[in-house]
This record gives sequence, C-alpha cells and structure tokens, in this order.
Amino acid sequence: MKKTVGKRETPGALTAGVVNLIRENVASGRLAPGQYVPSERDLAKQLGVSRVTVRRGFDQLVKDGLLSREPGRGYVVPDRNGRSNGKNGGSGPALVFVHAHPEIELAAGTYHARMWAGAREEAARAGYLTMISSIKTEALTASKAQDLARVAAGVLCDHVDPRAIRTLLQAGIPVVQVDYYRDEMHVDVIVQDDVGGILQAVEHLHSRGHRRIGYLDTSAGLRAEGQAANSERRRAGFLLACSRFGLDSGHVAEGLWSTGEAAEGTRRVLDQGVTAVVLPHAELWPSARETLRERGVALPGKFGVVVWGDPPERQEKGFPTAVTWNKEQMGREGVRRLLNRLQNPGLEPATVVIPARLVDRGTGGAN
Repeated sequence: MKKTVGKRETPGALTAGVVNLIRENVASGRLAPGQYVPSERDLAKQLGVSRVTVRRGFDQLVKDGLLSREPGRGYVVPDRNGRSNGKNGGSGPALVFVHAHPEIELAAGTYHARMWAGAREEAARAGYLTMISSIKTEALTASKAQDLARVAAGVLCDHVDPRAIRTLLQAGIPVVQVDYYRDEMHVDVIVQDDVGGILQAVEHLHSRGHRRIGYLDTSAGLRAEGQAANSERRRAGFLLACSRFGLDSGHVAEGLWSTGEAAEGTRRVLDQGVTAVVLPHAELWPSARETLRERGVALPGKFGVVVWGDPPERQEKGFPTAVTWNKEQMGREGVRRLLNRLQNPGLEPATVVIPARLVDRGTGGAN
C-alpha cells in the first residue's frame, strides 16, 4: 500500500490520511472484497504514525461499512458481490464521491464534508455503501476510471474540468455532477441557486435603505480557466436585482482576475460612493475587509456588506451577513438523482437547484 500520510500533519489529518488511503486502495482494486488489510502494527509502521491513529481510521471505516472487524483475524473488505449484481443495478457495490480537493477540505464541518455527509446519509438509507476518492484531473485517466468502474455503481463528481466527467462517462459509469454547471456534458447536475441568492442579497441591502450598491465581479479570470459559470450567474443575479429595484447597475468592479484583486475592486466601488457591497465569493472577504478598514469603514455600522458563501475554514467570528445554501441537501439530492439514473438509464439529464438563504449577521447597514 502506498504511503500517503506523514508525521508533521495534525492528528485529525493523520487519521483522515489512513481512512482515505484504505478507501483509495479499495477503489483502485488493490484491496479486493474478502482481502484483509495490514494489521494496526504493520500499517502504523509503514505509514509512520501511531497505532492509535490507525485504529481510529479503522473505526471510521467500519462505521462507514467499508471494512468489517473480525475478532482474532483483523479487518477485512466485505464481500458485497451479491448485492452489486442485484439491488445496485450497476457494475460496482458502492457510490463513490470523486473530487480533486485537498484532504483537509473534507475535515468535519467544512463545505465538502457537509455535502458528503448528506450524500452518505441518503445512500445508507437506500442500502448502498459509500466511498470517497481524491483524484486530480490529470490523474483521472482512462485506466483509473476503469478501476473505479469495478467498484462503483455510480459517481458523484465535483470536478470542474469537463475532461474528468468525460473520462468517467467513457468508462461506463453513471455520473451526477455537484456544485458546477456543465450543460455541455449532458449529465445530471446539482447546483446552488446563484441568481436567487444574489437577488436575496440585494433585496436585503435595499430594504435597509441602500441605493448605491457595489459588486465585485471575478468572471473574467474564471472564464479564462473555464470555471466562470457560477460567477456569471451571480453577476446576472445582481444585474437583475438592480433592474427589479430601480438601482444603478454601474457600480460593478469588472475585470478582476482573481480573489487576490478584491482589494483593488473594493477601492474602485468605494470611490464611486457606494454605501454597500455584495461579494459573490467568500474568498473575497478577507481582502475586502482590510480595504474597508483602511478606508475607516466600521462593521457593523451604516455601510452594508453581504457575502456569498460560508466563512473560509469555518471561521465564524466577524464573518458578515451571507447568502448560503444547504450543503447536506446538495449531497442528498445528488444521491437521489444518481439512484434514479441507475434505475432509469434513459432519463434526460436534469439540473436540480438547491435554494439559497440569507443569514443575517448584522452587517446590512442602514442609511
């Protein structure tokens, strides 16, 4: 088994490393049903971690149903062939969540962890095991997809690059994409309500007396990377809201190429005399906050701020009023659509939109 964890990581990350190592070895076929995994002692020595870390990882895998504990013999990958040829209706025994994010993003409480928790809950209700596999786009080769096809009845995928989805489809795996629009791929998609969320943000600020509302647009940079769909829909939501409430839509800082340019964009709209600003990405907030401080803008206060998304790294303190959505529901809807796809392969692909909601943290301001 390939060594993927190290001593310098936190205890939680080390345990997650053990869990993901086993999951990926099962997904790739290196650990087959009926095969025993190395002992706690051997695996701890191989990975350079403590036996307690390995034991915690094994406990999580048993809880998830990916391993079975056999007293006196160790931990074994359960034989699920009977079910994979019947109820699942696919070539493999499990539903697999394929992503390209660092493992730390799957720590408890983060966005992706919450989405996957909802997916796992729904899959368990339907009698399916679940697995998760972190695969970079360049590593998702045809061979890797064939490995996944051996164990996966279907895949939930949040890869941005359409090549990843195309590779999975070519391997004959049913795919549902979560969190990104990919109309050209002709697959089921589960997304948040970008337009409706920004409409709520502007309505919230408008109700507090704001008539000059700024907006930071990073579509240009994301478009160059083929990842602008969500940003473009949020910008469309802002323009629609301005039209609906009779506001000047000219206070848009356009042409920003990255979240790192948030400071420049914030200065630009402040120079236009705005009394509030909408940030369409949570990653924009730290730089925008520093710029507001530099300009002497106190929050909470008269100036209004609404941000799209949850606090980066779950840092709630000081995070402003925000538009968010139910991540667990996104995962559940993804699995429901995937199960529907398995039972009815001829269904036309659909886009399921998860409603957005506004969380008022007191930074709407007032004039």
